Amino acid sequence: MITILTYHDVVPGETSDRQDHYTISIGFLCRHLEVLRAAGMVAVDPTGLKTPHRLGSASCFLTFDDGRREHASLTAPLLEASGMRGIFFVPTQRIGREGYLNGEDVKKMSGAGHIFGLHGHQHRRLDLLSPGNLREDFARSCDLLETLTGGKPWIFAPVGGYGSDCVTATAQHFGVQTIRTMRWGLNHHPDPFALETVPIHQ
Repeated sequence: MITILTYHDVVPGETSDRQDHYTISIGFLCRHLEVLRAAGMVAVDPTGLKTPHRLGSASCFLTFDDGRREHASLTAPLLEASGMRGIFFVPTQRIGREGYLNGEDVKKMSGAGHIFGLHGHQHRRLDLLSPGNLREDFARSCDLLETLTGGKPWIFAPVGGYGSDCVTATAQHFGVQTIRTMRWGLNHHPDPFALETVPIHQ
């Protein structure tokens, strides 16, 4: 069984006072990592998701959506101090915008062993795009992430979990080997192009 956990915004402090229930505090994340360790969950090298059928039953992956600035200032340092690495799904059009990761953040985090995955260029529903616009969106995201990280992105999480046969086929065309959906569940028989996840909220 493979466990994939999905986090979104991470903010300073012990608790989050935001109304968005997907926003968690760095204190909550720290405590959650301690619970995982106590339960014997092993946060393995993120590249292991390229071949999920080879992973052990206690394998756990930590994924973070939307590329918020705090992923560089708070999340990555905490993971690194714990000997862990995360998978960060970034809408590439937002790189460099206020409140989001900038190019240097992506380079530094990638150099430290974190993985960056595709999450759309404009952070819109890809299943609603025409085939041409879909290819353009993937091409922009792939080019920018490859420029910043030095490697072709191989993992993808569709925005909101909204996928389709066309989205999957286009992702594969651009070299995607793994797709994390937003279907809630544990991966007892992992399908690399339809991996389930457990969204975490505070």
